Amino acid sequence: CPVRLRSVCLLAGPSSQLPLQHLLDSYRCGREDDHLSYGETGMPVPPFGCAFSAAPNLEHVLAVANEEGFVRLYDTEAQTTSKLIFKEWQAHSNAVFDLAWVPGEHRIVTASGDQTAKVWDVRAGELLGICKGHQCSLKSVAFSRFEKAVFCTGGRDGNIMVWDTRCNKKDGFYRQVNQISGAHNVVDKQTPSKPKKKRQNLRGLAPLVDFQQSVTVVLLQDEHTIISAGAVDGVIKVWDLRKNYATYRQDPVPFRSLCYPGTSTRKL
Repeated sequence: CPVRLRSVCLLAGPSSQLPLQHLLDSYRCGREDDHLSYGETGMPVPPFGCAFSAAPNLEHVLAVANEEGFVRLYDTEAQTTSKLIFKEWQAHSNAVFDLAWVPGEHRIVTASGDQTAKVWDVRAGELLGICKGHQCSLKSVAFSRFEKAVFCTGGRDGNIMVWDTRCNKKDGFYRQVNQISGAHNVVDKQTPSKPKKKRQNLRGLAPLVDFQQSVTVVLLQDEHTIISAGAVDGVIKVWDLRKNYATYRQDPVPFRSLCYPGTSTRKL
C-alpha cells in the first residue's frame, strides 16, 4: 500500500490531467489489510475510535477501540497477521467512542459511553486514572500537540470539559478543571401557546436533558483554544478558554461560530 500511495501522489502532480476517480481506482488495499473488530464473544462489532501513536519508535502503532469497550493495538509494520495485534484489553464495560494518545507518550485516553474517560499506560495495560464529570456518553477526546497533561472531552450531555492530570484526584477520580455547559444548545422553538421553561446554566451546571445537544467533536488547537462541532445545530464553534463561560446565567457565547453553509432537511 505505501508503494501504491506514493505512485498515486506522483500521478497527482500539478501537471497531471487525470481525473480524481482514476487516481482513487488505482489505489487498493489488499485482502490482508482488511481487519475486523471483535468483541468478548468473538463476534464482529463496530470500531468507533482509532488513532496512531506519536511516541518515538511507535509511530506505526494504531490503537482501535470498539463498541464493546475493547482497545487493540495494531502493529501496522507486522509482516504476518499473527503478529499484527500485540496488545488488547477491555478498557470499559461500555462502548469506547473515541481515544487519543498522550503526545509523545506510551499512554492513551479512552472516552466511553459509561460517562467516563480513562487514562491508560499501554505498555503495562495499567489504569492510571478515571475522569468523572459528564452526565451522558463521551463522544470525543483530544490533546493539543504540545501538552501532555491537559486534554478536553465532548459529550452527549452537551458539555465540553477540560482535564488536567497534574491536579489531585477527588474521591479517587479526576475532576474537570474547566467546563463549557450547553456548548451547542439550539434555541427552543416552542410556540407562544406552549411555553416551556428552561433552567438557566448556573455556574457550570448542565442544562436539562430536553435541551442537551450532543458535542460530537472537540479539538484543542492550542493552549487556549478549543474547536467543537455539534450534532444538532450544525455549527463549528471556537472557544477561548481564558474566558469564564459560567459567569452569566445564559448559554455560553463562543469566540467565533462557523455555520453550516448548505441546506439540509435532516433534524440531526
